Amino acid sequence: MSRQPLPTVEILGVTVTPASMDDALDAVLADASAGRRSTAAFLAVNNLVIARRSRSFGDAIRTFDYVFTDGAPLAWLAKLKHRRHAAERVTARDFMWRCCAAAERSGISVFLYGTTAPTLAALATRLLQRYPRLMIAGAEESVFRPLRDEEVLGLVSRVNASGARLLFVALGCPLQELFVAEHKDAFHTVQLCVGSAFRTLAGELTIAPPLMQRLGFEWLYRLLQEPRRLWKRYLLTNTIFSWWLLRRTLQRAAAVVTRERP
Repeated sequence: MSRQPLPTVEILGVTVTPASMDDALDAVLADASAGRRSTAAFLAVNNLVIARRSRSFGDAIRTFDYVFTDGAPLAWLAKLKHRRHAAERVTARDFMWRCCAAAERSGISVFLYGTTAPTLAALATRLLQRYPRLMIAGAEESVFRPLRDEEVLGLVSRVNASGARLLFVALGCPLQELFVAEHKDAFHTVQLCVGSAFRTLAGELTIAPPLMQRLGFEWLYRLLQEPRRLWKRYLLTNTIFSWWLLRRTLQRAAAVVTRERP
């Protein structure tokens, strides 16, 4: 399977990969089948705000091969900027679910890294119930802190020895993206930062109704689920994002008016 070239566009200074779910899957699975290293992040509004405000996280995101639009507003903006290419909302949870289905068909093994031991057990059970021939080469829980050098070496050795071609990383943003950016050349896998996808696919989190997803209000549904943990992420970062977008729009409108003056 050959690599599918995907375009990129810039949204508020952050480069993203506008793609349909099918195109995103084709690109990642082509890399896995060919034994190529690559990295994928799934960007929501919160992540984009962090990327603009944190130099270390922004630099990390720029190293990724694919930065898919997980957030609905980002998918809409990517589609406006690249009308000739399909741009959809590519959520980490839906991508992981479909990726595991394709991995089962293709005989590609996967490795699960992150969250807690109970979540990993529930996730593996659900995946194997749906995809009984899926090869889960290994699963390791997070220690919920940056790994020491010897711990990184041990993890890299175990993942590479497992023969997995897809490494799903669920450490939470921004730790997972920083980890992958720093160690991506050590793993012989495609590395995918999927965040809360582990908890969702394990059945610990419910998904917003389809209408809320289509209207771009899934963030509100998540906020109602975990208000104490998520209120700052969604209310603050959504406000910042909206202000940045409005300011950029007004600046461009002013530039157009200036050019058109006699």
